[in-house]
Amino acid sequence: MKSLIFNRLVIILVALLFVFIGCDSSDNTPDSSDLIVKSPIDFNDPQLQVRLEQAFQEWMNELGIVGAAVKIFSPYRNAVNGLAACYAFEWTHSSGVDDTERQNPFLTDTRARIASNTKPVTATVLFQLVEEGRLTLDTRLSDFVPDYPNGEAITVEHLLRHRSSIPSIAMDDITFFQHAMANPETWLTPEEMLAWTYVDEPINSIEQGKLIPREPVTFPGGDYKYCHVGYNTLGLIIEKVTGKPLSEVLAERIFQPLGMNATELPGMGAPFEPIVYTNLRGMLPAVAPFSEFG
Repeated sequence: MKSLIFNRLVIILVALLFVFIGCDSSDNTPDSSDLIVKSPIDFNDPQLQVRLEQAFQEWMNELGIVGAAVKIFSPYRNAVNGLAACYAFEWTHSSGVDDTERQNPFLTDTRARIASNTKPVTATVLFQLVEEGRLTLDTRLSDFVPDYPNGEAITVEHLLRHRSSIPSIAMDDITFFQHAMANPETWLTPEEMLAWTYVDEPINSIEQGKLIPREPVTFPGGDYKYCHVGYNTLGLIIEKVTGKPLSEVLAERIFQPLGMNATELPGMGAPFEPIVYTNLRGMLPAVAPFSEFG
């Protein structure tokens, strides 16, 4: 992965929102007392889509997003001739541009980087490997990265649940940002990302606005602490267990079987497309293409 920052600072994104409001597909006729499970949302309201567009645009404006798409799918119940019937509300919308220079409209099928939506895909493959008996949730990090500090106490489950104790750096450490911007053509391996979590210099914390020790944030299995590097590490484990690049494993196990022909995990040396935009979490005066920084 190219300096993890590229996937983590995505501001062009596709938001997939699924809202499920109890609608079962059985053909059983319901009792009169169970005709309807009313939703607080009137899906037949002609102004609903207008309000959704306004909310979506406000979200984009608040976060400084230059282009995005959203899809909402919600099954719901309604009464028809005294019987409960099942319907589905579906709404797709896009706004903004895919490139601030070319000013091409951001469409619902525009390719974008999905950032941390990579995490549930990675987790799915991990559970497939567990089901296949190729590792367990209790498998230790030290089995794959023998020299990681306290790696013998960190399990696959800890990594999956963000309870590994590994400090997060990609979205939190100005020192790491500076390294990424100074080395724009450098691709960091998962092992190199892990090494950044215990190098002998403090984290220049964006959130706290000060230098903090680069040390475990809890104990393995302890408090929840969101950690990007933990999922980089899970990708590394998948590669070591399967003997294949993560991009290939995800394609074979997830994308191809589901017909996700436009979805891929960029591999080492892949072109920097699509472009992502960021203000580096407020460190820049305006949103800019991240290609300017690498």
